[in-house]
Amino acid sequence: MQLQLTRDQAGELENLLDAYLPELSHEITATDNPEFRASLRTRRARLSEVAEALELLIRGTPTEPDGRSSS
Repeated sequence: MQLQLTRDQAGELENLLDAYLPELSHEITATDNPEFRASLRTRRARLSEVAEALELLIRGTPTEPDGRSSS
């Protein structure tokens, strides 16, 4: 799947993720339910991957869908 964003849109999404991920980590710590904690950890991992890919794209280093650099 491909998503086309302007540089400004990608920057806003990156900012949103940067603000949300620490809150998600706090929620993981505060959760007593092991299954819910595991699902939150999975979400955090996926969103961290998205944030990393956005950072690389914004800085001008495109990545392949598997996360490898295309150079």
